[in-house]
Amino acid sequence: MEVRDQETHDILLEFISSLGVAQSLHNINPLRETLHEMRSLKTRSEIDLMRKTCQIGAQSLKKTIQSSKNLNTELDYLATIDYHSRLAGANYLAYPPVVAAGNNANTIHYISACDTARSCDMMLMDAGCEYHGYSSDITRTWPVSGEFSECQKILYDIVLECQENLIKSITPWETSITSLYKQMLKQLARSLQVAGIIKDIDEESAVRLVHLYCPHNVGHHLGMDVHDCATVNKHIPLVPGNIITVEPGLYLRHNHDRVPPEFRGLGLRIEDDILITDSGCEVLTSECPKSRNELQNLINGS
Repeated sequence: MEVRDQETHDILLEFISSLGVAQSLHNINPLRETLHEMRSLKTRSEIDLMRKTCQIGAQSLKKTIQSSKNLNTELDYLATIDYHSRLAGANYLAYPPVVAAGNNANTIHYISACDTARSCDMMLMDAGCEYHGYSSDITRTWPVSGEFSECQKILYDIVLECQENLIKSITPWETSITSLYKQMLKQLARSLQVAGIIKDIDEESAVRLVHLYCPHNVGHHLGMDVHDCATVNKHIPLVPGNIITVEPGLYLRHNHDRVPPEFRGLGLRIEDDILITDSGCEVLTSECPKSRNELQNLINGS
């Protein structure tokens, strides 16, 4: 095999030959975990870049939501956010976005984007952009028609309240992704019981049901990669300089016969990018609206 960099090759050979019996290559620890730990703590310059990519992503998603009444297919929505992201300075989309109308939202990583968006559907869009090597990751769910149905309102308010409470609860040096996940499951379980969507059962059983209706974690680290720093332990408390997502969701498939029929086929998620600070946290993607009234007014031009 031809050596591409002779100087580096020679240095590595010299290093290997210098190792004694007790220090073979088998005793060298990979740098991946150390690098991930370093990457999870953002410098000031990295935070500035993350603020910018999150601003572009949030604004682009906002403009896409605003265009809903002029868009007919999932592919129309995908093309619209891609256009606005690049126009605002993004290099490209950070990952293949989820653009899921109606029941398609119940496929967590649905990326086909080949279906028609009906006026009765909610649109779930999980998209982000990359700006100078740093990624944003945002999800919003909204009614294609500009008006939530009664069942859609109930589910949306449950998920939004959960997400807002999770963000408010973040305490640096104490909160971990794991603790947020446990909190998410318990709050969703309580809210679904209050709404009468799941039966009044004990907390442990209710949480097991919620795990079925929300089969993903509450968030992940974010930075140079979308699911960044994969080896960083999610049990470790978050510290200033970490950036994570917070993304509760509910996915009630047609075959979930334990929920009332009128809720089956509805799926939604709300996701923001969060910078952990000394005093709490900063929502980097706040420029994209998420309250029901804001979304409806945006779509209807109010």
